[in-house]
Amino acid sequence: MKRTYSKCGLSVVTLYGVMGAVSGVLMGLIVGIGAAIMLAGEMNWLLQEAGRGDFGSIVRIIMDSDIMNFVIIGTVLGSVFGMGIGILIMRKILPEKNNIPIPKKNLSFPDFLLVIMMAFGLWGVGAFLGNLPEWFGIGLENELFSSTRPIMIIFHLYAIFGAPFFEELAFRKTLLDAAHPYGEIPAAFLSALLFGLMHGNSAQFLLAFTLGLLLSAVYMRTGRVIYTMFLHFMINLTATVPSFFEMAGINIDIPWYIVVGTLTVAGIVLLIIFRKKEFLSLSESAEPDPNASAYKNVGMRIAVIGGLVLIAGYEAIQFVGCIASGFGPEVLLRLVPLALTVAVIILVLRLVGKPRSVAQAMIPEMPQLNPQMNSEINPQDNK
Repeated sequence: MKRTYSKCGLSVVTLYGVMGAVSGVLMGLIVGIGAAIMLAGEMNWLLQEAGRGDFGSIVRIIMDSDIMNFVIIGTVLGSVFGMGIGILIMRKILPEKNNIPIPKKNLSFPDFLLVIMMAFGLWGVGAFLGNLPEWFGIGLENELFSSTRPIMIIFHLYAIFGAPFFEELAFRKTLLDAAHPYGEIPAAFLSALLFGLMHGNSAQFLLAFTLGLLLSAVYMRTGRVIYTMFLHFMINLTATVPSFFEMAGINIDIPWYIVVGTLTVAGIVLLIIFRKKEFLSLSESAEPDPNASAYKNVGMRIAVIGGLVLIAGYEAIQFVGCIASGFGPEVLLRLVPLALTVAVIILVLRLVGKPRSVAQAMIPEMPQLNPQMNSEINPQDNK
């Protein structure tokens, strides 16, 4: 178990390293070419502004130009090729020939509808907690992602179709095929933890972790990644709907929040009522101390520390940026999602894998034999 989980951690680190390298190269080439084309006529003026130290004007000029279109194209292409190559490498690190196949099963239509509602419930809770500061207006405006440029459609299409495809292949199929023989519960938390960490910020960690647990359970109960891809697709589509309307000059924030809030409450209620459904019932680990085997290894330590560094760096930039923007003591609210993220990670590392075998979980405890009777059965034990 320890060796497999270590490979799982290293494979995810490799995935994001490859994706980062490929994205960096592609984005550098595309943005460099775009900058040369779009800013050639304004280069002298930009150099003059730089000489005056007016870097704010330079940033505004660049943001107002079409250079951001090249940034978006580079981001999408880098993600597609980087994730594709990274997943192939993951499969080499975790070869399928050593894995025990998950039996293929179909969800009934009522169960599938139930899973969809549960997914919205968990996603809604994670998104609410992760974006708590933004609910109080404590955040930095991101001009890139609030842009109404038509090229943003490409970015959203990747989020709707590309991300569910690649991420489910990586975090559900590839990881869980390797980890599930050592206990489905620790495997589900492994997938959800790494899925959340590698998003690189507290807001997405919380929603990715909560949703990742359900997606992991569904995959291990059905063996069909197409189910989790569809659930992921539904969530990302719902999340991007307001942006598509914004591009058309229509603000649907209030009705969207009402619909998403209703789905969240309904999903959590259904999750509580039907928590004993078969597709949510996972086996525990037969290891005497599964958490030690799962997380006290080189690969997982690198993955967890690396993910925490990404999250801490992002949150530090946001925190400092909010202070520089003039926020007062209320900026401390930005620490809430980070604190929740750290708390979740600590709970997973320490409490998820309580020493309990699958046999102990599934088979009632047998009555103990009378010591005298036992000695008569096997007299060698008394010697």
